[in-house]
Amino acid sequence: MEKLHDRLHGTRSFEDLEWLKDSAAVLESLQKRKHCVSYLAQRNYLDAMVVILPNRDGFQTALHTYQAHRDKFNDQYMEIQQTKEPSAKQAQNWVPLSEIRELIDE
Repeated sequence: MEKLHDRLHGTRSFEDLEWLKDSAAVLESLQKRKHCVSYLAQRNYLDAMVVILPNRDGFQTALHTYQAHRDKFNDQYMEIQQTKEPSAKQAQNWVPLSEIRELIDE
């Protein structure tokens, strides 16, 4: 949360969560960093917000927005997991099962 606050307000320190009410600015900040912040990292930020905002007065609208975006990332994750195909990053380090078996046999 400190990194996100720093990107939005230029400081890592904050005393309250009022800045999270501006969900448009928060989401924009996460999306601007898309090239260096994966959708899973964005989902993790949103998960943190979804955990800390329930039962806080005045945060319901922002909470629903964060939940909706987090759910989209969860759906994306589930779709990728269903394919059983490695991501581009995983494929670089992918080792065929036959190669693993050869190493075990040695």
